[in-house]
Amino acid sequence: MTRLALDLGWQGGQVVRYVLPAHEDKGTYEIIHSIAMYPEAAVPDVIGYSERAARSDPGFTYTDFAVNGIGNNARAFSGIAAVQPVQKPVSNPIIAGPDTEETTAGIKTNFSEIIFSRGKTFEVIKITGPSPDTAMLIDLSRKAYAKIP
Repeated sequence: MTRLALDLGWQGGQVVRYVLPAHEDKGTYEIIHSIAMYPEAAVPDVIGYSERAARSDPGFTYTDFAVNGIGNNARAFSGIAAVQPVQKPVSNPIIAGPDTEETTAGIKTNFSEIIFSRGKTFEVIKITGPSPDTAMLIDLSRKAYAKIP
């Protein structure tokens, strides 16, 4: 566990990963559902840190979306990826020479994410894929929120 999580009072948690076929596009969706327990007073800070970390990659354009029924501290947003060229050294300097570079595409995957909490329970559900199914993500988040004691 990270030092930051421990400093905020992390008390335990789990992560589940699902992969399923994308509905309209080629490829797959990946859903990651993280649940952690923190002292209730620390949860707003945990939500803030989690949101800032999730929005920190400049290779995405971020957009908020509305979601009701999952508490007052919920955050819901999507990230649309921009493909950016990345300069990487050629892997065989004997053939190409040590100063030669090739351009490869750095590929990022679109995502939608919802962060929410109730009491000591902090949850994040993130879906990645070609066109993340935000309606499904909202439905999953509402079901998960309803199960928090």
